[in-house]
Amino acid sequence: MKALPMLALAAVAGAAKPELSFRFVVPCTAGSKSLTFIYHGDAEPMCLEDPPALVGDDFKGVTKISDKVVSLAFSADGMRKLSHITASNRGRRLAVVFGDKILEAPWIRQQAVLLALIVHTEADKATLDTLIADYPPPKAP
Repeated sequence: MKALPMLALAAVAGAAKPELSFRFVVPCTAGSKSLTFIYHGDAEPMCLEDPPALVGDDFKGVTKISDKVVSLAFSADGMRKLSHITASNRGRRLAVVFGDKILEAPWIRQQAVLLALIVHTEADKATLDTLIADYPPPKAP
């Protein structure tokens, strides 16, 4: 019986950190998992496509601008992927997801060629602090 608490502790200690990703918003179907996006105080459930369009390695880091605004810097490969994604998916919605929270979910209106993206979010301070700790700001050249 004493082994069970040790196993539980090992599982918690080895838990993976939340992943930063961009995922397309898709129509919800029976049994699909949804996350809630908070926008101006309103909660909107959203279902997200797998696999993600962009993942952790596509980002160079996150810089805090204010309590509710961060800047996401992209790697060279991430910039190329984002440009291709936005060029070929106009009219779709792309969610910025960190762990189990949607930080932003803009509609793609035009092709984006960005070094960084400013994200205005209603995520709590603890979530943004964890995001910045997991994806430290890029170092100046």
